Amino acid sequence: MDGNHHQEHHDGLRYTTDDSLGNSESFLTVPSPAQPEYLEPCGGLVGKLIVVCWANMKEVVEKAGSISSISLKLLLGTVFFVYFGFVVKTYVDRGYQLDWCYGYGKAFLMFGLIVWFVIYYQALKRHTDVIINTVQSNTSLAQSKWLGYFKNTIVGIFLLSFSSYMIYESLDQPERLRSLLGIVAFVAIGAVFSKHPDYIRWGSLFSGLSLHILIGLLTIKFEAGRNIVQCIGNSVVTFLECGYSGASFVFGKVLVEDNHVFAFESLSVLYFLSTIVYILFHLGWIQVVCFKVGGFIQLLMGTTVIESVNSVTTIFLGMSEAPLLYAKYIAVLTPSEIHTIMAAGFATVAGKNLY
Repeated sequence: MDGNHHQEHHDGLRYTTDDSLGNSESFLTVPSPAQPEYLEPCGGLVGKLIVVCWANMKEVVEKAGSISSISLKLLLGTVFFVYFGFVVKTYVDRGYQLDWCYGYGKAFLMFGLIVWFVIYYQALKRHTDVIINTVQSNTSLAQSKWLGYFKNTIVGIFLLSFSSYMIYESLDQPERLRSLLGIVAFVAIGAVFSKHPDYIRWGSLFSGLSLHILIGLLTIKFEAGRNIVQCIGNSVVTFLECGYSGASFVFGKVLVEDNHVFAFESLSVLYFLSTIVYILFHLGWIQVVCFKVGGFIQLLMGTTVIESVNSVTTIFLGMSEAPLLYAKYIAVLTPSEIHTIMAAGFATVAGKNLY
């Protein structure tokens, strides 16, 4: 071997030193891994048959993926229709009356909602999005201002008409106007002692009062409206009671139902609701609810989405549970939005608290 090139072997590894490089570099040569030996298939005819079946099945599934998806949806829809039919038949045979808040009446409502959502998201949504985007793109700033003026005019006419009607109806009993004067007093006190009275959005204020009056008329003057609100409240209470049932199962009825210990009763419900909300948030359903409900209230009142969602959900869930619906967005709320959320919570008595 040449004197300028030395090889050393240590523990199966070969170190190569090249003197021509001035003994300044040494190279570690690792033996290349051995190539795996080819093994003949030993599964016989059965193994070959299974391999061929899986290969053909994979090819068929890839080619007919859409057909399989449609078939699966049709199968699930058929099963749902059959199950729903048997539910209705069972309730009718047992002599239950039609109640839209319980039994098969509520099943009808849920069925209608499911059908509507399927039709909307599968067929109508793409067309409505195009219409909305077209209208928004063709609406100028001046037209938006005129639409705002028109909405405020309608709200003003409604409030004046309602106030005139209440004054006329209360001529014989002036004490009935105390509640109306109380609303005026609260608004006046809030405006006088506001830190920034020049930033008060009177349009949102009067729109909120109008919605408040309309909901009051629907729930007081009309039995159907009262039943709808009561049904929603009872459904929310029934849902939250699942948390009480779970807490009783884990900690016992003595702590939860008999003594009503806060750490075992109320906190268990908060954990239960928080878990459900985070699951729905992961699925993307909470975002849809927030944007749809909040967007509708925002259109009517001009408030932000989170403020609108909080104002609606606080009525049914309460001040402590409602923020769980938008917990992911609390970190980016402005001080004004946080103030509105706190004010709405303190100004509302949730239906479940009166249960």
